[in-house]
Amino acid sequence: MLVHTADETIVVYERLSNIAKALPAGFYQCHKSFIVNMSQIRRFITNDILLKNDSRVPVSRAKYSETKEAYFGYMGQKF
Repeated sequence: MLVHTADETIVVYERLSNIAKALPAGFYQCHKSFIVNMSQIRRFITNDILLKNDSRVPVSRAKYSETKEAYFGYMGQKF
């Protein structure tokens, strides 16, 4: 699996579910293959998240509403 940070890409040999449990608040699994850092979200585009670095992360149809709700809850905590 690849983990992308702001500065580098790291190869990790671990299950995504285990990584998700170890991450601090502010990270969210929006797809079976993707975890996103909420602080890096620029906006939601149909079935995708646009990140501040212009990358797109897919959001599963089943988790789209839940992901948006989690993001707006996260943003509400920041203010």
